[in-house]
Amino acid sequence: MYKIKRSRHIAESLQIEDGDKLLELTVDIVIDDIMKNYIELGSRLAKLQEMVEAGEKTDDLYAEYGRTVVAYFELFFGTEQTAKIMELYSGRYSEMLVDITPFLQDIVVPEIIKAQEETKNKYRALAKRRYR
Repeated sequence: MYKIKRSRHIAESLQIEDGDKLLELTVDIVIDDIMKNYIELGSRLAKLQEMVEAGEKTDDLYAEYGRTVVAYFELFFGTEQTAKIMELYSGRYSEMLVDITPFLQDIVVPEIIKAQEETKNKYRALAKRRYR
């Protein structure tokens, strides 16, 4: 029997405590669906963070930084859960990043990288079979 394994998705959960408040979130994403935006948003966010840390003052730097943080979180958590995060953090984007990014970098991103490698290996194997 020929067996095909479909593209992976990531399903993880996160709890954020704030005093007596507890916010439970889930990440449930299909890697192929987010890959393009993940790369673009990650690069833009890193650039904006460098600009903020360097003390650059542009008219809408902080507004762009905030929009990018929100878009980055929406990529992983979706619109509704991101709104709940923003409500809990009262729009403090830097604090949100500091608190939540380790979860993304330690748990979610390694799964994305692993899936990317698996996909590359599948393409390489396919190319070898086609062009022998």
